[in-house]
Amino acid sequence: MSDWPTGTRLDAGGPWLLCPWLRGRDPAVAFWIGALPWHDANASLLNMLAKPHPSPGVVYAGLFCVDPFRIVGDLYAALGAAGVTGIVNLPSVSVFDGELGSLLASFDLGIEREIAFLRNARAAGFRIAGCASSADIARRLAEAGADFVIAHGGAPRSRADDPSVAVARRLRRAVAGTGMPVMALGDLLGDAAS
Repeated sequence: MSDWPTGTRLDAGGPWLLCPWLRGRDPAVAFWIGALPWHDANASLLNMLAKPHPSPGVVYAGLFCVDPFRIVGDLYAALGAAGVTGIVNLPSVSVFDGELGSLLASFDLGIEREIAFLRNARAAGFRIAGCASSADIARRLAEAGADFVIAHGGAPRSRADDPSVAVARRLRRAVAGTGMPVMALGDLLGDAAS
């Protein structure tokens, strides 16, 4: 969801995934541009958290976990004050592979930093979930205590041609036996933008 629901309690149908940076954007595109420098996803989230909202139930905030310009303690305080109980690495740098992925990793802005952030959030008392494109990342998220994984395989072009569906099948096999649910990103796009 890109905004707090009005006139309803959040625990009526949760858990919820709060991603205000999706507002007004095609979600299939926003998930990929959300991590780029001209789009301050965490500012959108912090602005949303400050708004009056219903009593929260289980809410995971889509947080840009490698944001080098935010103080982690301030993020935790804002999430806690708003009643947010979970964090998911959305937008995620895990969507970038190849040369760009390697470049981000060389600046300590890659998936390693996201996973470390999520581990620290778990230690700080938050529930965690993760976005992953590979079996290795999904297994590491399971080891970190993630409640669920959102599989992505690139920007979907249509519902029938969503690459995250095949990735979700592969990740489910990789984490079989952990009990951790894996869902395709395409399954969330309609809900996340509402």
